[in-house]
Amino acid sequence: MKKIISTVFMATMLFACSKNEKLNGNKYINKSDDNVQISLSFAENEDRLFGKVVNNYFTTYKTDGNKINYNGIASTMMMGPENAMKVEQQYFEFMNGKPLEYEVKDNQLILKNTNGKTLIFDKVDVIPEVEY
Repeated sequence: MKKIISTVFMATMLFACSKNEKLNGNKYINKSDDNVQISLSFAENEDRLFGKVVNNYFTTYKTDGNKINYNGIASTMMMGPENAMKVEQQYFEFMNGKPLEYEVKDNQLILKNTNGKTLIFDKVDVIPEVEY
């Protein structure tokens, strides 16, 4: 009986440690200088991130310490206003500098890519809908 309880406890601990409690279920937005909104959300019960600038984007990810690792980002391919498309292109270029370092601090998510660039996102309860 002790062996079964110990096994169940260890399996529960491994499952709990594999989830990223700092990121999972959280939603963030970043507003560019052009007032273009970048949203970034982390799925509640799986290691999946997604968001939207003009296009929706998504990928799966794993964390390793303070790093987010992922294998490319898929996105839709819609057109939008020139300034929003430019912000989106710059954001996707930022995301290609992977893995990303991250820090969650005071309701903000701070991302830093391997090129040394930093983006700061504010935590929100609901992502405001924006149409371009």
